[in-house]
Amino acid sequence: MGIFRRSRPVDQVEDRTATLGALQAIIDRSNMTAAGVSVTQESALSSSAVWACLELIAGVGSTLPLDEFTTKAGTQVAVNLSALFADPDPDPSITAVAFRAQILRSVAARGNAYADLLGAEMGQPTGAVTIHPDRVRWDWDRTERRYRVFVDGKLRERWPFGDLWHFALFQPPGSPIGRNPIEVQRQTIGASLAAQQFGAQFFDSGGHPTVILKMPGADPGPDEAKALKARIVDTTRGSREPMLMPNGWEMEKVTIPPEDSQFLETQRFGTEEIARAFLGGFPELIGSAVSAGGSLEYVNREQHMANFIALSLSPKYLIPLEQALSALVPAGRYVKHNVNALLRSDLKGRYESYELAARTSDLMGAPLMTVDEMRALENLPPLTDQQRAAFVPRPVSPATIGGR
Repeated sequence: MGIFRRSRPVDQVEDRTATLGALQAIIDRSNMTAAGVSVTQESALSSSAVWACLELIAGVGSTLPLDEFTTKAGTQVAVNLSALFADPDPDPSITAVAFRAQILRSVAARGNAYADLLGAEMGQPTGAVTIHPDRVRWDWDRTERRYRVFVDGKLRERWPFGDLWHFALFQPPGSPIGRNPIEVQRQTIGASLAAQQFGAQFFDSGGHPTVILKMPGADPGPDEAKALKARIVDTTRGSREPMLMPNGWEMEKVTIPPEDSQFLETQRFGTEEIARAFLGGFPELIGSAVSAGGSLEYVNREQHMANFIALSLSPKYLIPLEQALSALVPAGRYVKHNVNALLRSDLKGRYESYELAARTSDLMGAPLMTVDEMRALENLPPLTDQQRAAFVPRPVSPATIGGR
């Protein structure tokens, strides 16, 4: 035997134990939820509540008038809207409204929106083309200690240092990347999709039998019962002809109200949860019944819309978008959405406000609103010289202000 003895290799036992953390990581990568439904960016859109929320945000936000301003001597002064916003995309099928709708859909569903800036090399963008978020990848450069962004695998620089515009929401501390709301709310959306799928099966293939056949006498046995059931199904499928049954047989129709299985209540709860996630509440705006038996009356519609704008649409989406778009216009200018279009009251209410403005103007001795400004709010042209000559203001006393 030699001086050196070859040691016998020790058999290594493969560790196949799985920790809860590892299992959860696998579930997270598969997009599976506790409800047994996989939620991806595309499958989430099949939820009617998610779709309604995204379209409400994009539809309302993109159709609001966008105005551009500058400040002179501390006073806000309106200027002509930059061509970048009036006609951003060179594709004629992408209008200014469609461009902003694409941005809002992307940021509301993905947490990030991107666009190629046209003319950025000249120092001032003249157009923009949106980029699908799936084409974008981020990584952290440990050497330069900064985030780098790639589009189609190519390194890009963000505006104002490059021609890539990035608009993000829901950014965690220390990161320019917005969090993905669909990923964050995956469990909520999964529960809603599961209820939606159950509903389709409930009414289609039968969450319950449609009829019960009663036969007098002895039990026919499983084979004969199966044959009888097949004959009845075959006879009634796609036919409205009368069916003959032996004497004493009875066919009883079974109806189970969906409410009894809490199906509608589950769907309503899922819709409210999704509305809270994307809209900060307001499920009535996406067609859900109001909780606690309430209702959205015509008389409180204006106040309800004002609450939606003040508590959800403006702080979550419109104001951040205004700041992101203002970074694209010349220094000293900025853009704002005109939300007054959403707060437009009924005809009687508007005319009463015009009358009050006129009475206040008479009391102050200076116009609070001119007649032409009132007419502009009603989409009417200014008064002609002939109409002005025939117009005789009615004198009012201070006692009539606010009353009759």
